[in-house]
Amino acid sequence: MRAARAYLRELPLFASLSDAQLNRLLDAIEEQRYQAGAILFREGDPYSGLHIVRSGRVAMARHCGEREQIPCVLGPGSPLDVAALADGGPHAWTARALEPTQIYYLRSDLVYELVEINPAFRVALLQVVSARLRRLAEVISELAFKDVSSRLSGVLFQIAQQEGIATDQGLRIDRRLTARELAARAGTVREVVQRNLRRMEEARLITRRASHIVILDPDGLRRWAE
Repeated sequence: MRAARAYLRELPLFASLSDAQLNRLLDAIEEQRYQAGAILFREGDPYSGLHIVRSGRVAMARHCGEREQIPCVLGPGSPLDVAALADGGPHAWTARALEPTQIYYLRSDLVYELVEINPAFRVALLQVVSARLRRLAEVISELAFKDVSSRLSGVLFQIAQQEGIATDQGLRIDRRLTARELAARAGTVREVVQRNLRRMEEARLITRRASHIVILDPDGLRRWAE
């Protein structure tokens, strides 16, 4: 697990581990792979361990009937559902792979052992929890004070910043963004997303293809999100 050792050493959450503590984790670490659309765990499932994204992207979602809300999408280096790790309760989110995803998985007993013996690890864990709480506060503010057009523009701009590939046309997001995903991230429904995407195309902010979307005017899209 040489690759896992090097990777974990680079993550702030594990930076304080001694060689002996890291070796103990590496002896038990499991590598898991998921295809796009696969569920890693569901909200309400008993917490079993820490999932760390090695590659790919994972949507953290909540559901109410047919409706879905995705307040954050986590990429490489991110631990998933740290709330359940912090309080020992069931998973607070459903985690779904948005693309082929590789995960490093650690059993909960090993992680709780680190919490007990390593104060710096506890602080790093609290920092992750705090960052997630701040993101949730931002989501609540956006839902309360911004209209759908602004929220959807903000979602597209954020995805472009994280995943966009620079081309002569603009920033290309090299995967299919479904109306379902965009609606869940913007806090609306698919029909409203489709209407707003057409408006953005008419304004020459974006162009859509079957397999990708290009942000033609990132600055203009950012202004729409303000």
